Amino acid sequence: MFAVRTKITNLKVCVEELKKSESDYKEKCEEAKSHCEHVEVLQVELSQQIITKDKDLAGKDVEIAELRRRLREAQENLEAEKQKNDSLEIDLTAEKVKAETAEEARKVSQAALKVARKITLRFSRQWSPFSLTWDGCNITVLGK
Repeated sequence: MFAVRTKITNLKVCVEELKKSESDYKEKCEEAKSHCEHVEVLQVELSQQIITKDKDLAGKDVEIAELRRRLREAQENLEAEKQKNDSLEIDLTAEKVKAETAEEARKVSQAALKVARKITLRFSRQWSPFSLTWDGCNITVLGK
């Protein structure tokens, strides 16, 4: 009987250990469930952050595309302005050449006019019945 009592006592100790073990197991299960729920919440939050970041990146992609387009436009406008400036410089050079040519022509014309006046003056003194006319290029002798 003593052996039976010892056996019963040992079994009671085993039952208590099993109950304690079951209690520890349940606590660990609850803790694991809590961690799983926490991980799921974190997963949802991270998914939302990823979605937000993806939207931000998409927005940045659109912004970059717009900036590239504006940069291309600015470069094209700059190139057009450069060509326009080059054209204006060519026109300005041509106008300077025209002005210089006109100035030279004016000087030649003035010199010719002075010569024609001198000739007219000398001719009129010597040949008073005749007159000279000058049209800027030619001297014509006219009789009266």
